[in-house]
Amino acid sequence: MGGERRRPILGNVTAEGRDDVWVLLDGGWELHYRGQVLRSGHADAGKWFSVASLGPEAFELVANEHSYVMQIPAQDMDAMLAQGFDFTPTWMPVTCSTAACATARVLSPLVVLLPCRPLFNLEIPMPHTILVTGASSGFGLMSAKALAQAGHTVYASMRDISGRNAARVAEIAAWAAQQRADLRTVELDVQSEASSNAAIAQVLAEAGTLDVIIHNAGHMVFGPAEAFTPEQLMQQYDVNVLGTQRVNRAVLPFMRGRGKGLLLWVGSSSTRGGTPPFLAPYFAAKAAMDALAVAYSTELARWGIETTIMVPGAFTQGTNHFAHSGTPEDADIAAEYENGPYAGVAQQALQGLASLEPADADPEQVAREIVRVVGLPHGKRPFRVHVDPSQDGAEVVNGVADRMRTEMYRAIGLSDLLSPRA
Repeated sequence: MGGERRRPILGNVTAEGRDDVWVLLDGGWELHYRGQVLRSGHADAGKWFSVASLGPEAFELVANEHSYVMQIPAQDMDAMLAQGFDFTPTWMPVTCSTAACATARVLSPLVVLLPCRPLFNLEIPMPHTILVTGASSGFGLMSAKALAQAGHTVYASMRDISGRNAARVAEIAAWAAQQRADLRTVELDVQSEASSNAAIAQVLAEAGTLDVIIHNAGHMVFGPAEAFTPEQLMQQYDVNVLGTQRVNRAVLPFMRGRGKGLLLWVGSSSTRGGTPPFLAPYFAAKAAMDALAVAYSTELARWGIETTIMVPGAFTQGTNHFAHSGTPEDADIAAEYENGPYAGVAQQALQGLASLEPADADPEQVAREIVRVVGLPHGKRPFRVHVDPSQDGAEVVNGVADRMRTEMYRAIGLSDLLSPRA
């Protein structure tokens, strides 16, 4: 492997005893035993890893509600070493007819430990069926791909899949085939109740279940608030707020019936962080969506449905969020601002946002955090996660607001609503 050892990112591992482990890193694997690296090599992420290569008597693979757990007695490790066992993982498609078959999908990046003394437990999150709204580009597409690479069945939803997004659908299909990932596309216009109902029905018909909804669909506009017509503000609310309600009404009867699910809302640090000018319609709509997510969280907890609000900062590079933003319809009013006392403010605001963003700010980090949250056991997911390289203050203000919310629910005797029923 050489050089600085990369930090394993994903994996819920419990172990007892020595740090004698087999570590699957982001891009490679190492076998650690008695304080030494005995073996190392390349990890072919996204393929199937056959733990059957260890031999059927060496381990027990058990599927539980959240994960696969593999257990290997320590004495078997010594015996396998004495027999000259290679320990190189097998990277190949493997199919089995029973649940006891020793296969596990590699999640990338993933931590795999084996074996410790006297026994080791490896927990690999079970794959979920996930629908991502607004997944034709940006955070939605990044998240859909990352989740599929992590072993989940993912439906990337978007409008007009046989028209203007046909090329994107073909691109996703080619990528999924190349990566051997279960990433599918589905027609979904969040501004249409019929489309929302049809998309959820299609997923349930094909996959038989739906574990996670990622509310990502959204649209930004930029310009003086006064220059936007009321209809334009309504459109912002329609996409960013009412769209989530249409999808929720389509999927929640199923989730409530099975007593489990996750709603993951992709919000914005603008709801409580620094708010530069000329983004008012978008900020107002995202604030409304955040308030709706907060309210839903406690109304769904006793149904066993979890809520996580992902809070990205202003990533000015790496997505089309700003490049594809809408403009005011009232050009005359917009011109009065542009040619009056607010001349140059728009450009200064955009340049200022970009200057606050660190050079290494990576919008893919939002996707990685979504993968991490989805992979956590039910009931252990955080209520709110901030991914804001610019640190605009939202995390501080949200921390206070969420704490006050917790204290209020405790004061009125409803603290059980703050976490999902197991």
